Amino acid sequence: MAVANSLIIFLVIFGSFIGAIAAFMLKKSTNKKHFINKYTILGYGLYGFGALANIWALKYLDVTVVFPLTSTTYIWSLMLAKVYLNEKITLKKILGLSLIIFGVVFLII
Repeated sequence: MAVANSLIIFLVIFGSFIGAIAAFMLKKSTNKKHFINKYTILGYGLYGFGALANIWALKYLDVTVVFPLTSTTYIWSLMLAKVYLNEKITLKKILGLSLIIFGVVFLII
């Protein structure tokens, strides 16, 4: 059962990565002339995929595990923002993300 739970936990974290990409796509869509564009559609589609992954995971894991794991979206978002949007990473952001990482590790061990 531990292997199955580990796989589900991995899929939830992967889903949170997809959610971060979705947010990035929606941010990119704001630079376009029209509200509905390929980035908007892709962003909402990826958010939908992430939501379905969470719903599926809730079938096997407690809500008190699944939703805290989705906080890893903030980690992926910071990385994407730094690499693709050239956003500044401050000490405050690093400390906040460190707390998230600690919480996730503490939760799944």
